[in-house]
Amino acid sequence: MNVLRSRLTLAVRRGAVISAGAALLAGAVLAPVAQAQGSSAVINTLSQFAGSADAAAEDGPRISVSKSVISEEGDTEIVVTGAGFDDDTVVGTRRPLLGKGAGIYVILGKFADEWKPSEDAPSANRTSISQFWAVAAEDMEAIGGAKGGAIELAEDGSFTATFTVSTALIEDEAGDAEGNLGIYTYPGSGATHAAWETFRPLTVGAPAASAELPLGSLGSLFAENPID
Repeated sequence: MNVLRSRLTLAVRRGAVISAGAALLAGAVLAPVAQAQGSSAVINTLSQFAGSADAAAEDGPRISVSKSVISEEGDTEIVVTGAGFDDDTVVGTRRPLLGKGAGIYVILGKFADEWKPSEDAPSANRTSISQFWAVAAEDMEAIGGAKGGAIELAEDGSFTATFTVSTALIEDEAGDAEGNLGIYTYPGSGATHAAWETFRPLTVGAPAASAELPLGSLGSLFAENPID
């Protein structure tokens, strides 16, 4: 009986050590990548992978951002891509797009928690820092062209907007406005459509460093938990 109990105990210990070793290996894989590319590159890569998975799982209107952290120094370029904004029933209620496709406002801004036009939130709750208006190619000149912030909304409901942002720009345009910094979208030309109201948060500061695990830790684990 004692021999059987000893063998069972040994099997449990081996299973625990193997499971812990597998977890350490999974973490250690990121260490060489982080050293070669920098922690921010790893974070952006993982974020883009997660964003791609989310996009693949969704069929409706959606946006993704190339970066979620704005550098404390200098300029940060953020590429925003949208897809699924192809509902022909969303039409403008004001000129120059009255009765036509309303397009989408793509805004880098600081909005209050209650900001959605479909919920009758006042415009004062939406502080714009930088803005684009995605519309059909034939309507771009009608809203002022590229100088007026026009970008093309493709027939499949996709668009790309590139923001160049800095902490100075945020302070100059948002001032003391309270709210959540991020990328927002909602229909243009006075239209309301809840499905087109999206938000992706942004923060200011250095990206959080990913935890790096030295490969030597595996040796330490087995040294502290020898298998006899």
